[in-house]
This record gives sequence, C-alpha cells and structure tokens, in this order.
Amino acid sequence: MPGIAGIISSQQTADCERLVNAMIASMRNEIVYVGGTHSVPGMGIYVGWVAHKNSFAASQVFLNEQDDIALIVAGECFADFETRTNLGKKGLRIEKNNDWIVHLYEEEGEQIL
Repeated sequence: MPGIAGIISSQQTADCERLVNAMIASMRNEIVYVGGTHSVPGMGIYVGWVAHKNSFAASQVFLNEQDDIALIVAGECFADFETRTNLGKKGLRIEKNNDWIVHLYEEEGEQIL
C-alpha cells in the first residue's frame, strides 16, 4: 500500500535503518509498488516510502541543490506550466520532472501544503 513511514530516534543508525526497511517491505505487497529510504543519521531521521511505479512519489527523495532540504511525500502532485516556468526563471535547477516541488517549498515554505 503506498505511503510513508519513518523513525525519529537517537538509537543506533543500523537499528533504525533496519526497522524502516522492514516497515517499507511490509507495505510493498504488490508488484506495482516501488519503495525507497532516506536517512539523516546526524539528525536521527530515517524515512521510507512506497509508491506506484512511474508515479510522482516513486521518484523520491526530492532534494535542493545544496542537499540541505529533503521532501518525502505521499500521493500525487502536479505542477502547472506557469509554476515550473517561474521557478526556472529564478535560476532554479529543474532536472527531473519532479524537482520543482522542493524549489517551490524553498520559495513558499509550508504554504505549499
């Protein structure tokens, strides 16, 4: 079943990553699902996701150029042409189809929700 799961913990990195991998494995119960994980051990953040193949959420994790902002999302999200164009005019790199979301977050913060 598509979704996200994670742990915020000061426990051992290997233990947290093992638990997140187990959570994600339990959600990948159909061949149409893909999943992945992302860890930031210095902050004690361990997260994973499951999504439909070729969906917006399947191409995670969404990072900015400095790799200091990472977004993990569940569900589908679509940027209109104007949003992508405006972000590009500001010199923001949009290499993958879904890179725009992290740049929009940098511009608008939590208002994008």
